[in-house]
Amino acid sequence: MASPVQRRSIPSSSDAYNPQPEQLKRPADVPETENPWVGQVVDGKFPLQQHLGGSDHSDVFLTEFGDPRPQKAVIKLIAADTETASRQLARWSSTAVLSHRHLQRIFQAGRWLLGGMDLLYVVMEYPEENLAQVLPQRPLTAQETREMLQPVLEGLAYLHGRNLVHGQLKPENIMVIGNRLKISSGHVSLPGEFAPVPSLYDPPEITTAGVSAAADVWSLGITLTQALTQQLPAWDGIEGNDPELPADLPQPYAAMARNCLRYDPQRRWTIAQVIAQHRDPAAQPVLEMPATPRDATPQKPRAPWQYLVPAAVILALALLAGSRLFKSSAPRSQAPAPSLQQPAAQPAAQPAPKPSPVTRATQQAASETTSVAETQSPILHTSPQASSDAVLHRALPDVPQSARDTISGNVRVGVRVQVDAAGNVTGTSLDSPGPSKYFARLAEQASHDWKFAPALSNGQAVPSVWVLHFAFGRTATDVVPTRVAP
Repeated sequence: MASPVQRRSIPSSSDAYNPQPEQLKRPADVPETENPWVGQVVDGKFPLQQHLGGSDHSDVFLTEFGDPRPQKAVIKLIAADTETASRQLARWSSTAVLSHRHLQRIFQAGRWLLGGMDLLYVVMEYPEENLAQVLPQRPLTAQETREMLQPVLEGLAYLHGRNLVHGQLKPENIMVIGNRLKISSGHVSLPGEFAPVPSLYDPPEITTAGVSAAADVWSLGITLTQALTQQLPAWDGIEGNDPELPADLPQPYAAMARNCLRYDPQRRWTIAQVIAQHRDPAAQPVLEMPATPRDATPQKPRAPWQYLVPAAVILALALLAGSRLFKSSAPRSQAPAPSLQQPAAQPAAQPAPKPSPVTRATQQAASETTSVAETQSPILHTSPQASSDAVLHRALPDVPQSARDTISGNVRVGVRVQVDAAGNVTGTSLDSPGPSKYFARLAEQASHDWKFAPALSNGQAVPSVWVLHFAFGRTATDVVPTRVAP
């Protein structure tokens, strides 16, 4: 029997950012206009400088990380649950070792006692803004959506390639950090775990099967729809029925969203299939694809989360006042934001405006596709397995001269990279770490930014595996790429 559709409103920004969770009760002598915990120092290292917001189970503060030159960071405090605290700390610690240019970094996690309260904390990169700040004002243009999707898809492909899932993909977790668009990392987990807080972006099976790669794809479909139309898909609550998309959702994004929002997780696209459509938007959109076998055995879902949310209550969370992710003041009829391939020229008589974070992010992305001769001074060599056409973009670590001065001879590091059928690096591991963890980390970080021509097998593009052999010297870094499969 079909369950009635429930209309679930989203908390207002004041509710979402000024909670009074049980673990952080306000002392009687603290005025209502002040946060009682600002000024405390977590674990003797992280000062709570400003209350940024939170939810019913957490609070987020501005803090500092690093010495001797501290940088802005955010710290999240949650109540420590006796049964799950150790697992949560282990999850954060495992996520902290991940390294991808489009994944928010976790600096440190731990446990802290304050006035008899047992709290967990996690310190992460400071986001300048998030997508949820923009959508209440206007939808994204098609070009902005394309530029937003690329880093999101790369981040999800990286996690899924390591058998991890994001678990909380939604506009507030798509952020600008420095000059890059990144997805949040505080909810990364193994498949099958259960999210502590239900979300409007969760798929129907979340209550019985837990988070999964297919659940991330569903959340991506909702986020994509909302980004372009300011609306969430409508669902009638009947098991087996797919959600109904807004009529004005343009192609190829309508096809993407439709295939991301299949009720049956086995019928949803994988991230690799979404990437393939995204990289070739001129191709005829495929409205359905055969089910792709997944690791987990599908489970019959019980009564799912049901929602139909009007555009008037679209999520409007903001980590900072104001929106700079996109040109939020521009009306919908304005020209789209400059693309990576053809930046809009400024009139000669007018001074160039100060670039917004997203402009800096897209300019950074564009610069990463520049030829090695223009961006890198060290000479790169190629092996017989890596012709000049096989490697489309090479990246070298930025090594301080003070670190090079410690080298005697060469420090050699081998990094094994997993490459998808489109030629993008989806995962890395150390093939030969060498004698220095520092140089091994630099090599692995740089490996994420390489780009390869698709490997072919029987005329079809297939995934491949490469080993990048780094040699760090006192004056230069040499890299020899070798394809080892297929």
